[in-house]
Amino acid sequence: MRRLVCAACLVAIMVWAHPARAAAKSVLVVTVTKGYRHGSIPIAEKVLAELGQKSGAYVVDYARVEPGQPQFRGSNGKPDTEKVDAAISRVLAEKMNSQALSNYDAVIFANTTGELPLPDRQAFLDWLRSGKGFVGIHSATDTFHEFTPYVRMIGGEFFAHGPERDAQLTNEDLECPACRHLPVTWKPGAGPMAKAGCSTPPWAIVTIFGTLIRRQTMRERIRSR
Repeated sequence: MRRLVCAACLVAIMVWAHPARAAAKSVLVVTVTKGYRHGSIPIAEKVLAELGQKSGAYVVDYARVEPGQPQFRGSNGKPDTEKVDAAISRVLAEKMNSQALSNYDAVIFANTTGELPLPDRQAFLDWLRSGKGFVGIHSATDTFHEFTPYVRMIGGEFFAHGPERDAQLTNEDLECPACRHLPVTWKPGAGPMAKAGCSTPPWAIVTIFGTLIRRQTMRERIRSR
């Protein structure tokens, strides 16, 4: 079933909870990009770290490459694609190999794009199946278009920005921590909409500002495929 969703909003999937006074979780924030790179990435990195520090719920590590840094410039002064791609491969090989993933409780894809060179895609899926957490922010749905298990896992796929339109949004899970502060229905006003492919039943979807949020756990979703 195809649904219109807002591509300019957060797509979040949280599958772990922390009890009060529990030890802080370890979270890997991934911000590397193989496609369009959003200028908000440095802010996302900062805010995610600050949220963890203030709440005490988690601490962050990063898998990141900033193409604008001097070491990645070519002879023309612009980012050299080969240098950037090599750096991305190195950092993912270091942070997301099967052994390294065991150090984390969750991974956040913060505005990632394109086909990321994970060292072992199956190991990443197996890590998720073990009950670990995943959060996909904004263009996480513009990532791994050619990796079907990932698209099924995250529940939507960004295609393109379309014309602005009005929409009435529905909160279908008032108990979800991500949306229990929101009303049952509301109209946020006009905004850019985009098509996303989705084949899950309505009860598994919560709409927040045009964003698809799953309330199934990652383990349930992957096993159900």
